[in-house]
Amino acid sequence: MDRDEADLKAYQKGYDEARALYENDRFEDALRLAESMLDESALPRYHRIKCYLLAAGCLEDHAEAEGLVEMADSHWFMARHYVSTRGGLDPESEGALEELRSDIDLVKNHFQEERAAEWAQQELEWEQQELAREMEGVEDDDGEDGEEVQEVEMGEQVVPGAMVIENYEQVQHDQQKQGHATERKSITSTGTEALHHHRHRPGSVRMEEQASRGSFSPSSPATVMPFRSRAVVPKIKKEALPPTDN
Repeated sequence: MDRDEADLKAYQKGYDEARALYENDRFEDALRLAESMLDESALPRYHRIKCYLLAAGCLEDHAEAEGLVEMADSHWFMARHYVSTRGGLDPESEGALEELRSDIDLVKNHFQEERAAEWAQQELEWEQQELAREMEGVEDDDGEDGEEVQEVEMGEQVVPGAMVIENYEQVQHDQQKQGHATERKSITSTGTEALHHHRHRPGSVRMEEQASRGSFSPSSPATVMPFRSRAVVPKIKKEALPPTDN
């Protein structure tokens, strides 16, 4: 076994290990391993594209993940150009490019579906909030100043932003009647309570390519809706494409 063949086997082993971590929900570990591979300037484009797609599946930040998919797409076009300028596609390289093209398109479609699902969920939550306000007796009316004013039941005061503040005197009266402290309080409610909080991993990383190879730089964590789909992370089946040009 020559050195090039040994390197290819090592890269494939590294990717397979990262994928195994991913499939066992060890996303941070899988991401770290993919990072270390992408930081190698000699990593072949085939494995680089695979690692970009794997890393994208480990992130919960849609913008960062889609950026990695675009990076994989860019490397695919560079790989195709590289092969075409060196005598054209041989059956092995053509098969690898077709496989990668299918993988990239699969991941792109996944994120498009996720984005559409998010919008649908947000619209549903907005409709539920509107319905809850209607059930509470909140009606919409346009004030003279053009701002939307909401009328609520007697004993409550309307403020902008659909926030209801219970009348201070009523609160004070109730507190005195119950023997509690007479300190005046304001009780606020948005009309609906948060159903749940989306979990997101703190300290997610943004992966940015420097020159013609991949490397990483940290970025601030973002509050995002979580997503991960094992179906979008393909396995390695073909030999590697030519290495990345420096």
